[in-house]
Amino acid sequence: MKIKFTLLFSLIIFIQLNLCAQDFEVAPVVMQFKTNPGETESRVLTVKNYYAETQKFTLNLVDYTLDDQGNKHSASLGSTERSLANRLIVNPSVVELKPNESAEIEVIMTVPKTDSKTRWGMIQVQVAKEKTTADADKNMATGVIIIPRIVVIVTQSPANNTNFAASVESLKEIDPDENG
Repeated sequence: MKIKFTLLFSLIIFIQLNLCAQDFEVAPVVMQFKTNPGETESRVLTVKNYYAETQKFTLNLVDYTLDDQGNKHSASLGSTERSLANRLIVNPSVVELKPNESAEIEVIMTVPKTDSKTRWGMIQVQVAKEKTTADADKNMATGVIIIPRIVVIVTQSPANNTNFAASVESLKEIDPDENG
């Protein structure tokens, strides 16, 4: 009886993992631009659809912040000091792909002549879920809709930026607490 239960449980987990599999690909997932002030640089981002049906994908640029642990948290575009909001263009920002079809998305970085700061952001690539009028008329239902998303990290630091340094201003010894 225990063996049957274990096999049934394993089968259910296996089916769930396959149902939640991500059925699209994005490459590369890190884009590092070395664009100097006053220059423009272009790169290609490839999106491939592995779904069995035609899918529409959206590409949204967002900012991010880092917490004390180094984890990234998305923020609205233009909300951070180092935003790529006025520098980065993703063309096209929506693409429709048939099964096993891929598209090349142009990512263009334009840096103003007067700015040599390093900047960063993310491009979120996800399946677009359109709501029909029938969906809008339905009563609110409980549950979770999972929308797969792949995030592309984008950084821009001028190649001619050699004026960088780091210094330690103070050191403070902290006694370990009960967690170490």
